[in-house]
Amino acid sequence: MEQQQIFRVLKQQLHGQGKSYADLAEYLEVSESSIKRLFAKKSTSLERLLEICEYLQLSFVELARLVDEQRPVLDQLTLVQEKQLMSDPKLILMAVCMMNHWPIEAVIAHYQIEMHECVLKLAQLDKMGMLQLLPNNRVRLRVSQQFSWQPNGPIQRYIQEQGMADFFDFENDVAGYEELLFDHGMLSADAILTMRSTLKKCQQQMAQSHRQSLNVPQDRKQGMAMVLALRTWEPKWFRDLRRDQK
Repeated sequence: MEQQQIFRVLKQQLHGQGKSYADLAEYLEVSESSIKRLFAKKSTSLERLLEICEYLQLSFVELARLVDEQRPVLDQLTLVQEKQLMSDPKLILMAVCMMNHWPIEAVIAHYQIEMHECVLKLAQLDKMGMLQLLPNNRVRLRVSQQFSWQPNGPIQRYIQEQGMADFFDFENDVAGYEELLFDHGMLSADAILTMRSTLKKCQQQMAQSHRQSLNVPQDRKQGMAMVLALRTWEPKWFRDLRRDQK
């Protein structure tokens, strides 16, 4: 654990319990100035750290958990990191599977990837900050619920240039869950804003449904994708008939 994060948690716990540096100093039988210096330097011995935890009635395991919860999470990768993912199909496979909470055993059973490859890819994702690789090849995600790919980045461009044709190939949807809706209309500026808000709510519902399905057994779930789009659009064959095109 990083010292700076440890002392941030200890300070939060101290103040959260309504205790002061003076109270802690009295318990440790040192001066208040010594405690202030200790927290300012954010460094101490393991023995002293355990004494502080004892005063706060905080186990070392609980301290580690609180420190881990405060680690920063990613909202986006950098362009370089996205390029790294796109250059390695098995790396992006593991990234997406982990973001969807697949057990490693399920990934191996479903895809052409072996355990040693999974571990190597997880180590790369750990280095990129997307997850934390824990003992026994368990993982803890380090991406936020608002995580998104870079606008017009390598992954979004791939989706637009190649993924859309694959996505709309409904003949490959053997599960029968497909739904394709298309509509059009002439909308005012206020109506457009309302529609954009509605699409965002639909996206949030998708994320909520994903979270609600986390505890459902893997063999009772389907990988689903949803495309939401709203834009000004006139079909090309209509544009070709415009008077200003002559």
